[in-house]
Amino acid sequence: AKANLSDYNKKFHRAQRLTISNVFLGADPKNRTPMLIVRRFNNRAAAMKYYDSANKNSGDFQQQTASYDLFAISLSNYREILQAKSLDGYIDFFENNYLGE
Repeated sequence: AKANLSDYNKKFHRAQRLTISNVFLGADPKNRTPMLIVRRFNNRAAAMKYYDSANKNSGDFQQQTASYDLFAISLSNYREILQAKSLDGYIDFFENNYLGE
């Protein structure tokens, strides 16, 4: 998945020089949620532009054998998720506060 996302970024977002890292959420090592983090957007508008493009072109990086949730997150909210080790509640927050405007 990371390689596919990297190829997608090279194809559609080369000038942005985005970085991708792996993060695993959850306290139980046997049941952790894998996440790919795409970093370094200058502002919310840039992050949402990427989000919209990724949704529109998701066939370029999503595998048929896996499903993905795409969302944008501020640095402060990302830190909260890492501390909580859970995405519980964030997807609803994202939909209400980023997509609901």
